[in-house]
Amino acid sequence: MKIAALRCVALAKRNTAFEGSSRVCLDDALYLLDQGDWGYAACRASRSLAHSVGMGHPDFVKADAFMACMRMGLETLEAVKTIHGEKI
Repeated sequence: MKIAALRCVALAKRNTAFEGSSRVCLDDALYLLDQGDWGYAACRASRSLAHSVGMGHPDFVKADAFMACMRMGLETLEAVKTIHGEKI
C-alpha cells in the first residue's frame, strides 16, 4: 500500500497549485504519509487532484487506479496496469 500511496501523492504534487483547496489536501496527504497512514494519504492526494485538475484528467484516473489496488490489497504496478489495461 505504501508504493500506491506514494504514487498518488507524486501525481498530486505534480498538479497542485501553491494555494487553495488542492494545496490543503496535498498538505494533509504529506502529513499522513509521515504518519504512515497510507490509505488516507492516498485519499487526500486523490482529492487534491480532483480540486486541481478534475476527475476526468489522466493523472486523476491513474491515482484512482492506485487507490483501487490498495482497496483490493494489491501493491504492484503490474496489478494497476492489469486493472486498467494501460501503461501507467
